[in-house]
Amino acid sequence: MTDALPPRLLREAYDRSADRYDARFAALQAEKYDALLARLSVDPRARVADLGCGTGLLLARLPRLERPPLALDFSGPMLRRASAGAWRVQGDLRRLPLASDRFDLVFSVTSLLLAPGSARGALAEMARVLAPGGCLALTLLARDRGFGVEEALRAVGFLPGPPFSCGQDVGWICRRPP
Repeated sequence: MTDALPPRLLREAYDRSADRYDARFAALQAEKYDALLARLSVDPRARVADLGCGTGLLLARLPRLERPPLALDFSGPMLRRASAGAWRVQGDLRRLPLASDRFDLVFSVTSLLLAPGSARGALAEMARVLAPGGCLALTLLARDRGFGVEEALRAVGFLPGPPFSCGQDVGWICRRPP
């Protein structure tokens, strides 16, 4: 996995770049979102969370949902840019301030920029907030795939599908067994 910055420094970097993020990364991120959404059928009744949502670019691409989605990020300035229609929560992927079994569909797009030892904890938290039978749509930078993500996903209870290309990322559609 990437030589990750300590969480505080990573958050501060995102805080500083919030004003410029969309201009710099919207096209790059769109490629990832398109690859994920091509493999998913998003039910309008689904309870949806975007964990590590940044400025909410993915949420803007989702079909109209009956319930407001959750937008969670650890950068306040990034989160403030997310859709006003979303339920916005500032938080850490390793300690999600969310109820268990709450969501039917969870997205985590290039949000596991943590040290390898922290990734399993974040994945366990994603499994905890996902309802039984729910789906995790996950991407990691392709260069970070080597930390054993598929084994980590299985260890926390996910059934990962085969990996696929998502632009500069590798993606997985994972199910939480019913």
